[in-house]
Amino acid sequence: MFQPSNVVPSVVFDFGTHTTKAGYGGECLPRFLCCSSVGIQEIPPQNEAVTRKACDFIVSERNLLRRVEGTEIVSPFDENGVVENWEAMEAIISYSSSQISADLSVNSVMVVEPSQNPKREREKLVELLFEKFDVPSVYLLRSAVATCFASGRYTGCAVELGAKATDITPVFEGAILGKKSSRFGVGGDQLTHYVLRQVQEKGLELNPFFTFRKRLHEEESVEGNVAKREFERVQFSNLRESYLWFWKKRLAEDIKVALCRVNDQPDIDLNSIQIPFISYELPDGTVVEMGKEKYEAADCLLDPSKVESPSKSLVDEIVNVIESCDSNLHRELFSSICLSGGTSNLTGLLDYLTLALSRRMHKVKLLGSNLEAERRFAAWTGGSMLATFGEFQKMWLSKAEYEENGKTFIHKKCP
Repeated sequence: MFQPSNVVPSVVFDFGTHTTKAGYGGECLPRFLCCSSVGIQEIPPQNEAVTRKACDFIVSERNLLRRVEGTEIVSPFDENGVVENWEAMEAIISYSSSQISADLSVNSVMVVEPSQNPKREREKLVELLFEKFDVPSVYLLRSAVATCFASGRYTGCAVELGAKATDITPVFEGAILGKKSSRFGVGGDQLTHYVLRQVQEKGLELNPFFTFRKRLHEEESVEGNVAKREFERVQFSNLRESYLWFWKKRLAEDIKVALCRVNDQPDIDLNSIQIPFISYELPDGTVVEMGKEKYEAADCLLDPSKVESPSKSLVDEIVNVIESCDSNLHRELFSSICLSGGTSNLTGLLDYLTLALSRRMHKVKLLGSNLEAERRFAAWTGGSMLATFGEFQKMWLSKAEYEENGKTFIHKKCP
């Protein structure tokens, strides 16, 4: 933990479209994680005079499992990763801060935001934090800057492999070169959907663990009594489709993490060699096996046409973004390609990108921790580090400045 004595206490949030990260400034990793999708249950009006139904928001997987019946799952974000449901976002902020025992009224709040976050959403977030949570000061940090900062760079090319998409953003001396950035239309969600299709093509069904009961019984055999597992279906009267889909997608993500690989030797024809099978057992005992098809989902990053995306390959997008910048920056950007996000941990991806980019440009260097957690949470960590710098303390947007200048002042304080 890096926490000088002359800095204000701070809480750092990173609201990803897949996972929300929360913790204290100065810590290496977030203390609390939860899914960014929330459950909604309608609360019947207490009297006839009230016509609008109230909603109860359910945050975190643990709480969702306690409310199976009648729960709809929604995301606060639209398809572009922009917040559209601010009531859900408020619930996430409130719950996350409670889980790390943080009183936001006495802690400055650093939010690691999408690098291309629209002005309207930035203003709305600042307004919510000051008006609803009464925070003393706020800073909105572009995620690309945070990603580079976590790798010890003020200048670099951030490649953020998120759930909905992959953002490639050049950063120069701590500022994003927004007009040169690119959104690559394939992220972790597209890979997960591809895995789900692979499982279905095998004739297998994904059964979330709340849909069955596991029982053990003994069977006689020549070797004596043997314990056998049986699975009994659980019946629900009001199980919503969005709820079931949420947990099926979680199982597909587990399969993706366990089995999927990037072929880091692209010159070898996979059809000409024998690929060993690897397997993963689901909670209901179903075993998913993959041979060469374990490389197919990851191929969506290399050939986006497989998921009907108009984007070029990830390697092409990275090269195009860097080469669109001033030629004087090319060498430094190619030697400071900073990876972050959950999909960056896909087995073999780092080796593949290093090889493929080295063939396009000499002296390529990809930066990213060898530890999966540090690479996944690099943007959060960059924000946590910056929040503790002595020179940074004058950068906070204080509540007094907000009240004097209004919410649009955030664009001047946090360009």
